[in-house]
Amino acid sequence: SSLDEVKKLIENDIKIIKNMKSNVLTFWTFDKLHPWHEHYLNTAKKYWDNLITIVATDENVKKFKSKFPINNSKNRISSLAKLNISDDIQLWDESNPLKWIDIYSPSVICLWYDQASFSNILEEHFYILMNMFQVLIKIVGIMIATN
Repeated sequence: SSLDEVKKLIENDIKIIKNMKSNVLTFWTFDKLHPWHEHYLNTAKKYWDNLITIVATDENVKKFKSKFPINNSKNRISSLAKLNISDDIQLWDESNPLKWIDIYSPSVICLWYDQASFSNILEEHFYILMNMFQVLIKIVGIMIATN
């Protein structure tokens, strides 16, 4: 019957989705690394295949926190790399804040409470995408819910 065919198609799509690598993006200053940073990164890494960490530039930290970080971006990236948690570490791109989203197509983006200004940019970006792909999002949501 056509219902059985649809069910088989959905089951096949679920298998494909489960086999896809998923990316999680984290954005933060990561100045003076401490146990909470490690917890944040390990928690993000635990649920997805690839953890991509985007480090704020010194200028961006100054812009949003009204002061420069204690450690410059090169030292912050080096300290993060030594933790050996992130699969990839990149420096924020001032000219294109959504660049890393376009490159990595993350399943999830993790933000911290003090990143409201960036979350507003993301909400606007994803609102546009959600309107364009609303049907696809609903279908994926239904497929996942049936499993």
